[in-house]
Amino acid sequence: MRQVDRYCHRSVDSSKLFGTARLKCAGKNITNLRFYLNIRCLFVVAGLAISPLLLLAAGNYLVVAIPLDSPDAIVVLSGAADYEERNLEAARLFRNGSGRRIVLTDDGVPGGWSNENERNLQFVEKASALLVDNGVPEQAIEIVPGAINDGKAIGTVVEARKILAFCRERRYSRLLLVTSAYHSRRALATFNVESREQGLETEIGIAHPPTQYGRIPHPSWIIMPGQWARAAGEYAKMFLGEGPQS
Repeated sequence: MRQVDRYCHRSVDSSKLFGTARLKCAGKNITNLRFYLNIRCLFVVAGLAISPLLLLAAGNYLVVAIPLDSPDAIVVLSGAADYEERNLEAARLFRNGSGRRIVLTDDGVPGGWSNENERNLQFVEKASALLVDNGVPEQAIEIVPGAINDGKAIGTVVEARKILAFCRERRYSRLLLVTSAYHSRRALATFNVESREQGLETEIGIAHPPTQYGRIPHPSWIIMPGQWARAAGEYAKMFLGEGPQS
């Protein structure tokens, strides 16, 4: 189709005119698309760079240690899956003179068959035997009577209430808690809250086994297999409350 240019009095091919405009428009769209793609790529790269740092920070926030000299008792918190590392750390502290007695709790969880005893042992029994095998005299081990549950759940809150009541009866006012690294911040906060609610003036410290891979200290413990799930569970319990077996 041809049109007449009224200013120059010459004909113009409109198909060529609009075709050129369309090409220019398409070129501009491609440029814009590349720009937005580049921006998205930058965000993805930044996210990949920052995510590991945030993950490490989230993991390290959960870990806390507060030394306490000459505690009245070293208190090992129950944890069927973690009973070995917790009790080995408690035995080490005892041998180093950090306390004169160790307090255990019974989470009521069976610990499996023992060929030596020819019966199923509870985890509290296995914990006690492990302490003795690692230099703690039997007379230095005390067990909070009864399973640490309220008939509905086993958790850190219930355990803290039972332990504090037990220690109050024995006038233990300086307690050094021992638990796993990932559990340390929540455990410390729970005991401090429960102590205040019971009107106690308990001085509480906390220790945990080293976060390590093999024998090398490993501050980035959260990226080790299975640990990120534990960290996620801790945050869920901190913000949403405890469920059974917490």
